Amino acid sequence: MIDKRVKEFMNQEIVVISYKRKVKEAKEIMRLKNLTGIPVIDENTGQNHLKSFYPNFNLAFF
Repeated sequence: MIDKRVKEFMNQEIVVISYKRKVKEAKEIMRLKNLTGIPVIDENTGQNHLKSFYPNFNLAFF
């Protein structure tokens, strides 16, 4: 598995959620898409900046 490339595991459909949405909505999207995490974006910037990653990954700490 170490020799594999990221593209071998990538999903071609990019799924994100706005930070304004409810956690239960994020959980439902993850369930329906069979995801273990989902990028949370701030669409107010006009550039869809990544704010965090649900669950457990807050970019504010980096």
